[in-house]
Amino acid sequence: MVAWRYSSPGVERQAGVVVSKKTFHDAVDRNRAKRLVREAYRLLVKAGEAPCDAQWIFIVRQSISGKKCADVMDDMRKVFKHCHEQD
Repeated sequence: MVAWRYSSPGVERQAGVVVSKKTFHDAVDRNRAKRLVREAYRLLVKAGEAPCDAQWIFIVRQSISGKKCADVMDDMRKVFKHCHEQD
C-alpha cells in the first residue's frame, strides 16, 4: 500500500482510496479492495490510532488481494508510524 499524507493544524481527518483498473480488472475486486481499506481506516480511527490532523490518500496495490482486515490494519499502522517518525 502506498499512502500520501497532507498535514496541517486546521485540517480535518479524511481518507481517500484509489484502486486502479490496471491493478484490479474486475469491478468486484476493485470494490472489495476499497471497502477493505475504508473499513481498516474506520476501525483505526475508532481505536484512536489514526492521526487526527491529516488527510490521507491510500493507493491500493495488487498485494492487498487475499488479505484480511486485520492485515490491512497492520499495514496502515506501519504507514502511520513511518510518517510519524519523519515529522
